[in-house]
Amino acid sequence: MRNWLVLALAGLFSAPAWADTLPTDPTRPPAARPAVPAAQAVPAPLQLSSTLLGGQRPVAIINGRSYTVGDAVNGLRIRAVGPGWVRLQGPNDALTLQVPAFQYRPQLTQHKKPNNRLHSGEAP
Repeated sequence: MRNWLVLALAGLFSAPAWADTLPTDPTRPPAARPAVPAAQAVPAPLQLSSTLLGGQRPVAIINGRSYTVGDAVNGLRIRAVGPGWVRLQGPNDALTLQVPAFQYRPQLTQHKKPNNRLHSGEAP
């Protein structure tokens, strides 16, 4: 019996030859991929979300981050911020971003008449 137990434990802890043929665990993350060098990385397209003009320095929200005049975004320098627009200047070109048009769609709601019986002195 003791020999049988030793053989069973040895079989459990040794890697069987057929282990490489088993399917991989689908919940295991994929193998690490090499990082893309910065020179090959394609910058995300710039999207202006909003501009804030009420403070001391105007602020532009571009790709979810806030920038002020003079800051650099993807190699372009912010030159001016206005209501719904921002001007950027690069080494060879200029770019103006605008906030996408906002479409107002009013919600139709039904209003119920107020229950005036409580205020008129009548018993409910």
